[in-house]
Amino acid sequence: MSDPGLHDRAGAIYVMPGTGVRLAGAVDLGPTSTAFIGHDVRVQCLGGGDDCTAGEFVGAEFDVGDQTGDGLVDVLVAAPTWQGTSGMGTRAYLVSPASIR
Repeated sequence: MSDPGLHDRAGAIYVMPGTGVRLAGAVDLGPTSTAFIGHDVRVQCLGGGDDCTAGEFVGAEFDVGDQTGDGLVDVLVAAPTWQGTSGMGTRAYLVSPASIR
């Protein structure tokens, strides 16, 4: 599950261990999930200057599948407002089962 607007648009994804049963209704993410939360990034201000920040929007897009070839499902998460040394861009995070054990 993702919430790209969480924490003033820093965003977050929640990873839960699967049981093969489809979830329905309200799901309490607290005790069963691991949260990966984005952060604010420094961006170019409108009209110039560099003292502005923007949320990373972690979880704006994501995909699941075996990205590492280990037979386990991984989550590839986009953070579309990440700003690196070359300017605005999208950063991708790979969350694999080994990182949440």
